[in-house]
Amino acid sequence: MESIKKYPIEIERLLNPAFCGNTILHCVSKFEKSSEKGIPYPLVFLILPIILHEETRNNIPSITRRPFHVWLMENRKI
Repeated sequence: MESIKKYPIEIERLLNPAFCGNTILHCVSKFEKSSEKGIPYPLVFLILPIILHEETRNNIPSITRRPFHVWLMENRKI
């Protein structure tokens, strides 16, 4: 297994387990405040890839009129 020390400091910080855990916790808390239901379990696994991948993060629409899976089908490159 490769040591994480081979990566630039920015990558090392983004992959820090404490940072990733805190990011997931923040997203789950925000989701639960805006929804009467809890977050669907599979959605938890999409949080980090969406947030940490810059191209995905920049292309997500700010207004959600359509379901997320429809947006994904239209943006297959992501």
